[in-house]
Amino acid sequence: MKTKISYFLSVILIIPLYVMLFLVSPSDAGNIIAPPWLSAVCVLLSVVTFVLFILNLVADKNEDAGIKDRAGSVILRYSFFMLVVTLIQLLISNIIARLPIEISPTAKSTISFLMIVLSFDVIGFPLLLFLLKKIPSNPVAKKKIGFPGYLAYILMTAGLVGVGAIAGAVVHRIICAPFGGASSEIQKILMNSAPLPRILVAGILAPVFEELVFRKLLIDRLNKYGAFFAIMVSGLTFGLFHGNFQQVFFATLIGFIFAQLYLKTGRVELTIGLHMIVNLTTTVVTNTLLQKLYQVNPDLNSSPEFLNANPEIAMLFGIYGLWIMFLGTVVIAGCIILIVFLAKKKFVLDQTEDTPSKSEAVKAFLTNRYSVLFLLIIVGLFLLSYLPVVFKW
Repeated sequence: MKTKISYFLSVILIIPLYVMLFLVSPSDAGNIIAPPWLSAVCVLLSVVTFVLFILNLVADKNEDAGIKDRAGSVILRYSFFMLVVTLIQLLISNIIARLPIEISPTAKSTISFLMIVLSFDVIGFPLLLFLLKKIPSNPVAKKKIGFPGYLAYILMTAGLVGVGAIAGAVVHRIICAPFGGASSEIQKILMNSAPLPRILVAGILAPVFEELVFRKLLIDRLNKYGAFFAIMVSGLTFGLFHGNFQQVFFATLIGFIFAQLYLKTGRVELTIGLHMIVNLTTTVVTNTLLQKLYQVNPDLNSSPEFLNANPEIAMLFGIYGLWIMFLGTVVIAGCIILIVFLAKKKFVLDQTEDTPSKSEAVKAFLTNRYSVLFLLIIVGLFLLSYLPVVFKW
């Protein structure tokens, strides 16, 4: 009875909590600082929700090894992990916003990177290790893939990033268009960031810890129920955790293929390498070129007269154009290879007779006792991304 009450209250409070977190968080909507009483209410609501999650975790014994119960146990722990990471980041943001000092955009970006490292890597990752230690792990057997095979995965990943990024940009624009359009917070962080923090955090640390969290730790606890189930949960949790439409599509798609590669080889270092290639290519190389363009040409004037009068800017435009053409070629090649792999059924992995069917796996993910809580937390993350756009308008 107590378990049902704590779960019910968690479900009831989670969306109001995220709305409250938005109201007390500094944003572009005038950078209004919430009154003390509102902040106090938000803190109280956070503490209550935190306690309810603890009660749910204590009550969940993971005694039944069935697919539905295992899915619920894992999803509950990942939901709590997401909540903790979000609360830490917002808490630090609020503290910094109240400091009586002016912070430059570059310094804000560096602080944002530090918040990500602190919340996800330093606090979140050890917490998740602790939460998952009682759930039996079934490590994937290690196998070799060879460089040609790995190169195919690199190209297919590029294809999925390209397709997913286009889909995400379209959906993001449709949502933001009625409110005058808006760039995402992650775009602002990347465009204002210094090269070194961007490389260290986005290019190196994020791939390492995200692959350990969403591939190694997760799949090792789900793969006994079949490759489809493990790939589905890994890709969806990874994609949805990004909390915005600009990233959710390509993150989910590459989450699927990273999970498939890990199940095929048992080598998380290979998925870390793929992840690093994606992040270093997009957030480091592409953003560095864009930064340099905006520095010398804030309006991105590309008229022939202007470029003829400014040969250095023209050369930079040319380099950026060649880079985009190269990426486009790689994306097209990756999509072709992906279609070939799908046609030849090269993604099929070994299954046992007692492996749940795909419909049973989907049902286990959607109908376990903590699926609603997980989905509501995801909705809350998206609210934190898009409510500022609405209120700014």
